[in-house]
Amino acid sequence: MPDRLREFAVGLRGGRVTLQALVDAHGDCTRESLVVLLGVLCLFPLPGVGTVLGVGVVALAAVMRRQDVDVALPARVARVELSGEWAQRVLKALAGFHAAAARAFRPRLKGFVQAPKGRAVAGFVALMGVLIALPIPLGNTLPALALICLGLGQMRQDGAAMLLASFWAILAVLWAVAVAIAGWYLGIEGLQAIALG
Repeated sequence: MPDRLREFAVGLRGGRVTLQALVDAHGDCTRESLVVLLGVLCLFPLPGVGTVLGVGVVALAAVMRRQDVDVALPARVARVELSGEWAQRVLKALAGFHAAAARAFRPRLKGFVQAPKGRAVAGFVALMGVLIALPIPLGNTLPALALICLGLGQMRQDGAAMLLASFWAILAVLWAVAVAIAGWYLGIEGLQAIALG
């Protein structure tokens, strides 16, 4: 897969590229590779795309709950366009993640891969999608890493990667809670300062 993605990236010549084209570059795409793709996209500072991708991740989670449904990006997300330059960056990053996964991840601790059932995995993905969609400072990175590790762990049957995905997810939730508490506290303090001033 890394070689296919790099070849596709080299073949891009300017213009706009849809996310569906990035999916097509994978060849036979699985739910796991879609999760990795969306996770990698969320790592990039693409203006105005975070909320759309977050909603797309939640929509993908809804599809993942129904095992008999063909894997596909939600139509609204599939139509999102990137510049040729950004598409090349995303494809090269994806190729790098898959190449690193081939070296680092291997079948082990399979109980952590097989234990979570479809609904549990879909719930995990949906939660990460909600966190990505929220306007939280630096709120995309941790959920994106969780999605990438989840997808690669399932693809490689690596329970250690699944544990790593859980670690990133816990940090993502804690970060969102910390930002919410800080915002509420600073908001109350700000109101008190205005009232006393």
